[in-house]
Amino acid sequence: MKKYILISFIITLFYACNDDILDITSQTELTTDLFMSTEQDLYFATNALYSSSSFSNLYLENITDNCTNNHTWDPPYNIAIGSATPYNQYVFGFWDNNYRYIQSANRIIEGAAKAQDIEEAKRLQYIGEAKFFRALMFEQLVGLFGDVPFTTSSLSPEEALEVTRTDKSEIRAYLANDLTEIADDLPLVAEQWGRVTKGAALALKSRIMLYDGKWAEAAAAAKEVMDLGVYSLHSSYEELFQYEGEQSSEIILSRQYADLTGHRHQMTIEIGSSVAYDGWANWLPTKDLIDDYECIDGLTIDSSPLYDEKHPWDNRDPRLHHTIVYPGREYLDGYWTSIPGFDFGEAKVYEDMGDKGLSWNIPKSGYMFWKYVQPQDVYTDNEWEGHIDLILIRYAEVLLNYAEAKLEAGDIDQSVYDAINEIRQRPSVNMPIITSGKNQSELREIIRRERRVELVFEGLRLFDIRRWRIAEDVMNRTPYGSPEANPATMDPITYKTGWQVNVFDPARDYLWPIPQTEIDKIGLKQNPNW
Repeated sequence: MKKYILISFIITLFYACNDDILDITSQTELTTDLFMSTEQDLYFATNALYSSSSFSNLYLENITDNCTNNHTWDPPYNIAIGSATPYNQYVFGFWDNNYRYIQSANRIIEGAAKAQDIEEAKRLQYIGEAKFFRALMFEQLVGLFGDVPFTTSSLSPEEALEVTRTDKSEIRAYLANDLTEIADDLPLVAEQWGRVTKGAALALKSRIMLYDGKWAEAAAAAKEVMDLGVYSLHSSYEELFQYEGEQSSEIILSRQYADLTGHRHQMTIEIGSSVAYDGWANWLPTKDLIDDYECIDGLTIDSSPLYDEKHPWDNRDPRLHHTIVYPGREYLDGYWTSIPGFDFGEAKVYEDMGDKGLSWNIPKSGYMFWKYVQPQDVYTDNEWEGHIDLILIRYAEVLLNYAEAKLEAGDIDQSVYDAINEIRQRPSVNMPIITSGKNQSELREIIRRERRVELVFEGLRLFDIRRWRIAEDVMNRTPYGSPEANPATMDPITYKTGWQVNVFDPARDYLWPIPQTEIDKIGLKQNPNW
């Protein structure tokens, strides 16, 4: 597989540290005019855009009802429990990193317009890639902070001090127009796997328009992707998130990781796996997430006769098995159990690891994620060096974007059901189809549940619960986990809890705070009640 091996000089040039987040123009750096004068310059500079750590939004899942953080010292934990401040380092990091990449994308766009000895098609492709990443970065900023400073040109130190906030819908409209314009300048199929394509631009446009409530535009953009004839669902949901699925026809764009020491992501075996393997178990899936998976008859646990509270993982949507490590699930070289005395074969019982000084890494909910865990890394002494590509946009999301946008526009036809059922009928899932005749409310519930279980742990849930305005309903509660003792012998059944209490203030928490550094340096107006 082709991987991008980024040149350290390029990254240093574009992302050198500076005191002002919005001003990343150093007086000692080479200027855009001097540096980006050839096609090779543009190639290396554009490659650097693909390295953004912001693309990997796994930690955003810890601020949702899908999962929580295993460690109270991680900054996302403070956001989830309502104790974050404008000084929160996770909030600062998002703002800082995204604006650095936006500044670099703007420089590439400006440089490409002036570069010599380059074919016009290549020039437009590099501009298109830079505009795509600029749009991706701005959409994340808007989704988290609301109105933000919006710039489509590189800033001098003086100009950076004069920025103001732009209305988020105005920003999204501009981004959508950009993505429309660049779509035809990008290849239908990339010459190098992982580069931005026409489908990626249109899929991102669909996401942005969906998030902005522009239903017709979101559906139309999604339909354009569907009609390209390039993408299809991977037959195995589980394999899609393993090394074997890295170049699947379902993947529209992924964050590439080179097979190099230190070039890894957040979901290595050591960070994401069981303490039984000296891991951190950093993400804790919740009972609330588990309960949203339907039974194999297509009914929810509240209405299905197949649901057994004493064996809650039996007869469930296969995506539960493909996504979550639950008690009794086969796991690496044995079986996993978080319930003392409730063993399954050669189970790894995590409580037994406390005497090894690893008690803080015990997965407190009794659940872990299987999605993105690469078992072969355990057996190759590669626990810290997982290089699985992280999916940024995939075809299943496009189908769900289409279904939701058509639903909310009141344009419910068979194509809406077809889009949903295409996902549910993936060979490794094979859930019952959703039959036609549902009213808008019924279908909305189905689509929202489908988005949750299909796209879990892909960094989209936080944006969904915000735009649906349900965050105060799903977050203001105490998370629960797996049964805390053998459910077959307990009545009533009790569940693991007590590691945190989520707090969400609807008058404040639908937006993150603008980092205090920006308030102090630039004078930006703070978000309400922060």
